[in-house]
Amino acid sequence: MKAVRFFLIGIFLVILCGASVLAADSEIMARCKKVHEDNYEYLEICVKNQEEAKKNLQSRTISPEIMARCQKTHEDNYEYLEICVKNQEEAKARLGL
Repeated sequence: MKAVRFFLIGIFLVILCGASVLAADSEIMARCKKVHEDNYEYLEICVKNQEEAKKNLQSRTISPEIMARCQKTHEDNYEYLEICVKNQEEAKARLGL
């Protein structure tokens, strides 16, 4: 009985985790399809790069000021947003601000 219960709980968790991954991917997929809907290879590369950039941004502590500046022009592209944040932080450090 315990084995069945653990099995059912395991299946539920897999479904739950899979649904959250699909939901996160759908936003990125929609962004990439706008640009690469006619080329599956580029679409795949775009999705991979966007997911990686989003993960990198989420794992960092970014000042709200820098994030706001970069989101004005790059809110629909995580790769460009990540580059913008990096460049803004480096420039701010060079200026001693």
